[in-house]
Amino acid sequence: MKALFVGDMHFRQTWHHGQDFEDGRRDERLQIEDAIVAAAEPCDVVILGGDVLDARDNPSSVIKSLVHFLEKFGDKKIYLMGGNHDSDTSGKCALDFIRELSNKNWEVVHDDIIGHADHGKRIAMIPYFRRQQLGVETDEGVVHAIMQRLDSPMGPPDVVILHHAIAGTKTATGMMTDTFQEPAFAAEDLLKRAKRVLGCHIHLPADHGRLQIVGSVMNQDVGETEDKRVLRWDSTTDEMESIVLPGRKLMKLVNPTAKQLAGIKDYNGLVKIVSDGPIEVPPGLAEKVIVVEMPKSDRKKVTMTDDFSPQNLLKIYAEARDVPLDKLLKGWALINE
Repeated sequence: MKALFVGDMHFRQTWHHGQDFEDGRRDERLQIEDAIVAAAEPCDVVILGGDVLDARDNPSSVIKSLVHFLEKFGDKKIYLMGGNHDSDTSGKCALDFIRELSNKNWEVVHDDIIGHADHGKRIAMIPYFRRQQLGVETDEGVVHAIMQRLDSPMGPPDVVILHHAIAGTKTATGMMTDTFQEPAFAAEDLLKRAKRVLGCHIHLPADHGRLQIVGSVMNQDVGETEDKRVLRWDSTTDEMESIVLPGRKLMKLVNPTAKQLAGIKDYNGLVKIVSDGPIEVPPGLAEKVIVVEMPKSDRKKVTMTDDFSPQNLLKIYAEARDVPLDKLLKGWALINE
C-alpha cells in the first residue's frame, strides 16, 4: 500500500493575502493542488487530514472547487477528515454533502475513528472531536476517550493521523500547542499506541522522527516562510517521503538594513516591511513588497488604579490623550440622561 497524507487545505473563496497579488494567488493555489495530485499518482489511498474546508458554511463556488479537486484523483480511495474549521459541536460537518454523492470513492471521517487496512498494514484516522461529541466535560476527557479507542486487540496501527494538537509542538507564530484551550495529546502516549504519528491542525510542518507534523499546504500568514509539503508512505518499506509543494512564502522584516533589503532580491513571495520611519525600497527586490510605517509612539504612560468608575476612567483617558476632562464628563452625563 502507498498512501498520501495531505495537511490542512482550507478551501475558501479568497486566499489569504490574495489582495496583494494581481491574480489573487489563484494560479499559485492551482499549482499547489496539481502538485498534490501528481504526488498521489503512485498511491492507492489519499487522506486529507482535516480542515479541508475553511468554514462550516461555504458558498457553492467553494464546494465546486473542492469537488473539482477531488475528481482529479480519478478512482483512488480518498478519505476526508473533519477538522475544527469544518465541523461543529452538534456533530455536523461541512463535508457531509460528500456522503450524498454517488459513484464516488470518497469517505468522510468526522464522527468516529476510521481505519484503512491493506495487506496487514493499518492506518487509523482521528478527526477533530469536541467534548459534546464524546459526552465528556473536559479536554482531558477527550484525550482519554480517544486513547481508549486506539487501544485495539489488533495491536498498534502502523500510522495514526489526527487533527488535534500534539503537546510540545509549535505553531507558525512560535506559540506552543500546550497553551491551547483545547485537547492536546502527549506525543509519548500516542507513540505507545502507533508506530508512526502524523499530526495535522498545526500549519507549521515539523519532523520529529516517528512523529511528524504534516502542516498546511499553503502559507497564509506573514512570517510563514517554511516549505509546505505532503507525505507519501510506502507500507512495504515503511519509508515516509516528504514532497515539497510549490507556493509563495510570506516574509516579514522589521526596520531592515540595506543588506537585508538586498537579500530579498528575486524573492518569490510577499515581503512585509514594518518600519518606524520612511524607507525606500529599491525596485525589483521582490515580487511584492508592502511597507507599513509604524512611528515610535510618544504616548504617555498610564498608571491604572483600583478605581474603575466611569468618572475616574474618563480622567485617566483625558490625561493620556490631553483632552478636556469637562467635555468628556458632559458627554457622559448626556448619555446617562
